[in-house]
Amino acid sequence: MGFLLNIKRHQHYFYISIFLVGLFFVIIGLITSKITDVTEELVVEVIREKHVAQQNALSFEINALDLYMTDVENTFSNGLSSDQLVSRLGLISELTLTNEKIVNSWVMVFQKGELIDKFSSRILDAEEWAGIALEAEALMALTMESTINKIVRTDSSTLERKMIMGKSTKGDVIIFGYDVDLIRFWEYYSQNYYSRGGYNVLFNGDGICMLHPDPKYIGQAIEFYFEEVSIQDVLNNEEGSKGIFPFIQIQAVSEYLGLEVMRYYSVIETNRKHDVIQVASFPIQINIEESLLDTKRYFYWIGLLTLVTFIMILGLSRFQLKREFVKNRVTEKEKEHLKLMNEKYQRENAVLQLRRLKRKMNPHFLFNALNSLIMLIETNPELSQEFVLKLSEVYRYLLKDRQGNLITVKEEMEFLQQYIFLQKIRFSTSLNVSILYEDGGMSMTKSIPLLALETLVENAIKHNEITKTNPLYIEIKVKEDQIVVSNNYNPRAVADSHHLGLEYLKNSYEYYEVSTFRARVVGDQYICCLPLLTV
Repeated sequence: MGFLLNIKRHQHYFYISIFLVGLFFVIIGLITSKITDVTEELVVEVIREKHVAQQNALSFEINALDLYMTDVENTFSNGLSSDQLVSRLGLISELTLTNEKIVNSWVMVFQKGELIDKFSSRILDAEEWAGIALEAEALMALTMESTINKIVRTDSSTLERKMIMGKSTKGDVIIFGYDVDLIRFWEYYSQNYYSRGGYNVLFNGDGICMLHPDPKYIGQAIEFYFEEVSIQDVLNNEEGSKGIFPFIQIQAVSEYLGLEVMRYYSVIETNRKHDVIQVASFPIQINIEESLLDTKRYFYWIGLLTLVTFIMILGLSRFQLKREFVKNRVTEKEKEHLKLMNEKYQRENAVLQLRRLKRKMNPHFLFNALNSLIMLIETNPELSQEFVLKLSEVYRYLLKDRQGNLITVKEEMEFLQQYIFLQKIRFSTSLNVSILYEDGGMSMTKSIPLLALETLVENAIKHNEITKTNPLYIEIKVKEDQIVVSNNYNPRAVADSHHLGLEYLKNSYEYYEVSTFRARVVGDQYICCLPLLTV
């Protein structure tokens, strides 16, 4: 009901929003044809860029397979003997097998037309050697700089056979060659160069298929690819377009997709002199429809966002009023909360001050000190004088009026020495207190809560059994960031404790927002960590 009232109150905004959204969708309908034309041009341009990228990738892979031929050619040009050539070509033969697409390589040595030596990277049967020998004889019939790149089909594989011929210093003819498994090359290319929306076919200069998305065509002459465009047309084409590789563009029907495609014929640039023709096919209509659908979808999303935006504008005034109201309510609650927190802090501070006052006037400590003094006067009058002085210093420290409840480590340590002196008179060798400075004196100017060390020492004396046979050992370690107080834990059977001392320390550290204060029993030790404060 409230929502309808808001719409009625701001109905002019509502009508304007409806009009603008409707106008927006009308405009989309009017420019759809224009979008289609622009999209088609963009898609064609993108496809051409894809074609160039794929051509670069194919050029890289083919040159990688020809790299060993270049190495062999450089080896032949060094003017080496037959033995040196055979040794170096053997190393190159082993290197070829590091390429997973090369399945075999070999070296053949001819002397005066007669084969005198041969070896291969894997064991070849007589039939395989016979086929290689035929190719070698054909190669020797050519000039010395010639090479062979030929497609060879067997019952189990389709290979591209590469061979190169050279001479040693003695005139021996040496032929090096290797076989590229075109099925492996197809698998490698399919896995590493996935092309969304198109596919590539490669042919050698004789029109034999070297790469096809359907491997059954590899090694065959696919004549319908060159019905409209001949192999010589592609090889002789030198006209580039917009600075990219020269290509011939036609529309055809894909034998692989069964769709109308845009087909690009171009020559792959290779480092060696052999012809490789790339035929890239892209289903233009599918790409255009997908791109157009994406464009329309984006326009519809924009329209929806526009509608949502105007709806938000309709409710903006109400939202602003409500936000201001909520903000005022939150501010009032925060003020009330701060007031309660201030009162709580004042109460806690009063309790802390009261506890400190009670500790200053602790009657048990005074009575125990006076009893020790009475016995000391009878046994050691000189020491009793020092005892009285120490006792007066302790109470002067306790009764001193201070601002705040923090004291420097140095002052607290000086007071603790006097306090320990008084307790040692009472307990003698049953109480052992050691103070270790591990900070090099760097922490003396830092602060801790007032009476923190005295509280922990007094708690240790108060809550543990102390006898000559079972003395109390207290260790105080002063570190750079904390003071660790530990004592052997031998609690009394009945202990009157309200944990006032530890509560005082805990509340003091919480007031200064320090959360690392710890007091716990670990094994047979009671350990307390007092963080040092820098004020």
